[in-house]
Amino acid sequence: MSSIKRALTLAIAASMVGTASSWVLVTGAEALEVAPGLHRAERSAVDKAAAEARLSGRPVELTSEHTETDTVRVNPDGTLTRSMAAEPVRARTVEGWKDIDLDLVVRDGRLESKVSAAPVSFSSGGRGALVELVAGSNDALVVDWPDALPSPVVDGATARYIDVFAGVDLLMTATPSGYSHVLEVKTPEAARQRELKEIPMGVTSEGSGSLKVRQGGFTLSDKFGREVLSSPDSLMWDSSGTDESRATPALQTQAVEQQPAEAAKQAPVEVKATGPDEITLVPDQEMLRSPDTEFPVYIDPPVSMAFNQAGRAMTFRQHPSLTSWNWSSETSQGGQGVGYQNFDGVSTKRLFWQFNLGTKLAGATVSSATFMAKEVWAASCAKKEINLYRTHAISSKTNWNNQPSAISLQDSKTVSFGREDCPADQAGDRVLNFNVKTAMQTVADKGTTTVTFQLRADENDPVAWKRFAPRPNDDGEVLSVSYSFPPGPPANLKLQNPTKTCSTGAQRPVIGNDAPDLVATTSDRDAGQGQKVKMSFELRKGLGGAGGTLLGSFTTTLVDPRNGKTYMYPQADVAARLPYSGGKIVSGTYSWRPKAIDDTGLATLGPWCEFTVDSTHPGTPEVSWSSEATWIYQGAAVPVTFGPGSSNDVVKYAYSWNAPAMPTSSGQQLVIANDLKCSTTTKKCTLPLALPKAGFSVLRVWSVDAAGNPTTAPATIPLESAGLVATAAYTFNDVSEPAAAGNNSVVDGQDLYLWGPVPRFRGVFQPEPQDEQAQEPRLEYALEFAQGGVGWTDNPMVGTADSFTVAAEVDPVNPVGAPDAELVSSSTMISQVAGAGYSYRLGVDTGCVRPDATTHPCYVFAVRNTAGQTFTARSVLTATDEPGMVHLAGVYRAADNDIALFVDGELAAEVELSGTLVQPTSTSDDLTLVGTVETGAGIYQYFAGYLDEVEAWTGAAGEAQAFLIAGRLRDFRSYSRPEVATP
Repeated sequence: MSSIKRALTLAIAASMVGTASSWVLVTGAEALEVAPGLHRAERSAVDKAAAEARLSGRPVELTSEHTETDTVRVNPDGTLTRSMAAEPVRARTVEGWKDIDLDLVVRDGRLESKVSAAPVSFSSGGRGALVELVAGSNDALVVDWPDALPSPVVDGATARYIDVFAGVDLLMTATPSGYSHVLEVKTPEAARQRELKEIPMGVTSEGSGSLKVRQGGFTLSDKFGREVLSSPDSLMWDSSGTDESRATPALQTQAVEQQPAEAAKQAPVEVKATGPDEITLVPDQEMLRSPDTEFPVYIDPPVSMAFNQAGRAMTFRQHPSLTSWNWSSETSQGGQGVGYQNFDGVSTKRLFWQFNLGTKLAGATVSSATFMAKEVWAASCAKKEINLYRTHAISSKTNWNNQPSAISLQDSKTVSFGREDCPADQAGDRVLNFNVKTAMQTVADKGTTTVTFQLRADENDPVAWKRFAPRPNDDGEVLSVSYSFPPGPPANLKLQNPTKTCSTGAQRPVIGNDAPDLVATTSDRDAGQGQKVKMSFELRKGLGGAGGTLLGSFTTTLVDPRNGKTYMYPQADVAARLPYSGGKIVSGTYSWRPKAIDDTGLATLGPWCEFTVDSTHPGTPEVSWSSEATWIYQGAAVPVTFGPGSSNDVVKYAYSWNAPAMPTSSGQQLVIANDLKCSTTTKKCTLPLALPKAGFSVLRVWSVDAAGNPTTAPATIPLESAGLVATAAYTFNDVSEPAAAGNNSVVDGQDLYLWGPVPRFRGVFQPEPQDEQAQEPRLEYALEFAQGGVGWTDNPMVGTADSFTVAAEVDPVNPVGAPDAELVSSSTMISQVAGAGYSYRLGVDTGCVRPDATTHPCYVFAVRNTAGQTFTARSVLTATDEPGMVHLAGVYRAADNDIALFVDGELAAEVELSGTLVQPTSTSDDLTLVGTVETGAGIYQYFAGYLDEVEAWTGAAGEAQAFLIAGRLRDFRSYSRPEVATP
């Protein structure tokens, strides 16, 4: 496996190690949050660290929240302290987090740091890539040296390749965020050789990124255009610059060859693209050949890497176009300068630090924040002011001509640290702690993802010149912020008992005389650190805010808000605060608002909620039905209208049969706003109601207002059936094949059996328009008879010894081959067997006589008496095979000894009888036939067509009742005869 592939694999594997709350998938210049939120194991780790901090009374590292640059500690009070470095201080490995260790070791034949956040490897000699650097999860950089390299001499993080050109060494150094390399030109003779006029280097990118060369260096961007790797401007300098007569030694001098002294002779190195995968360095030849140049001379070709938008920049007025991104280590005089000096040449410099915050502090309340800067050298023991500003963002392109403006001064220190001849009380650890709480609170409030600070001294006073280390301590922590998150906004606000949602204005809920519970929930990002939350409720008369009168407040105890914890202002306490009059809550509008408060005192207000108290009960509702309507019998529905009467706040009705208490079942309630049977304008509801039983019943109707108050006195209506008692009813709405008993509606245990050409359930019925509005079609099923098919019941549908009524919906058709509109054969839909014949039949006869003596088919109801006489009531209406259901009802009135035929609810004919109707004589003929009739010679008059809604009653239906019986089916007059059978 190549070192780049292995590095990519390790980078991705490392990104999956540990329990950070947001996985950093890119180990180079960009961090990508791919799994926000704490998993169960992570939450357990947080809880454990928080518990340890509380017990020990000291901060405990919260490793699950660490990043490459950030160290997080949970404090005993549950707050967090996040300490941030401007470059990586640890790396995520397959074994978990490890501190950065840049010392080079050999792995897979290449030199790599022991632990690095930026996977970089150097050549171990010979041909091949000088540098391989993974700059993200999908991008990598490869740098090639033009010739074979000698085996390097390794010293810590630096590999020295001796005599890559005659008298020129190449120094490769791993840095926390990438690498740097420097050519050390040892002698004037080496400086004059041809190889230093132009130095070609292969530079390629692997992955989806793109490489762009600029005047002094280059940048590598990922596929989204984000800069993942960049280089500062290439620079060369000589070994001059330290004037001991004017510069007092630093407290601790550290000689570092890879940085120029203040007064060193410096010159830019041109970088140009000379091929698709090649750049060429062009050192300044005048400087190399000048007799004033002091050797060694150092040539710094580009490359160091920015990490995750965090980094450092130095701007240099005397070199205004020079970029110095992630200036590393100290200069040969110790540290990097701030301010103005004129004793080592002339320098005016400013230093910047930038930190990537992501969303880690968004919404937090900052309790303290400190920026730490270590002063390692001062021009004098005289105390001089150093200022810290918050500025706009920096980048790898920042220089004196392109530096961000200051936003605000954060803090100032007047000190003189860093000189060995200064008073001891000014030495200490030489770390200046600047208060940046204001800046960090602003960042938290705005959710800013980066913050940048600048150190600046008096740029007119050389005595104010100071030098600072890139990091103040071994941990590399520069910025420390202590913070806590306020509780989340109170949520799920509602009233309880009765349950109502939180609303205001016209949508506010209305309640009755029972005080409610006030309920809310909340959350807290610090709950995992052991912080608890309480809820404070405020209750007012009138609208919320200054417009209302405070009635009282209630505060719960502190509890863990997780797992949906509910906070409640209990009903009893609310009732104790509400005003009463005459034993009732004073009607009117009330408001309430919760506030979540954690145990550090941070609070978040919830919204105002309102409710109206209405203690007045509505009056008795109005109940009415059509003047033509008559309560017929058990099961027959009558359209009944409920009205609000004198009340104007009715929102629903409830009704019951023969029960004095108001029902709570939704099936016996009508909510005006939600029910299509109701009008929101008139607040009236019309619904079909049927007597629940034969004989006497009582209908009661209640009005209910928005507060849930029912009418004090329901409308009470006694009703009695008109003497009809249903004995059989077949709707044929079972869609299965009726091959055996039990597949149809059953009344009093009667089953309908079918035989012969199989009648099938079929038919789609289209309701007629209601109030000029089309109704949705619905499936209605009927029996389809072909001539020869019959049905029968085990017992008569109705007894014929006294008054009775039989009815059916029919649509007769001609047999195949008889296309005439008028029916060509007589048929029977329903008949009762009685001896060697029938007692009644309901059907069609073809020989009916018109007033003009012509004959035509008509609908008939016929009966036979014991003397063998037949009496027939015939309709004037001609029976045709045109599509359309017709309702037929035949009535036998024993008291009047006559019969009547009703067609579609209208009286068609009446016929007086003589004698007594013939009755069934034995069990064998105790049958009602469907689709045929019995004669002494057998069964005949087979029915062809559609049959539905076969019904029978004891008792004789009058004109009003017959009209209502037919009217129940009137909505489904129009239908489509199916062309294929419906299974």
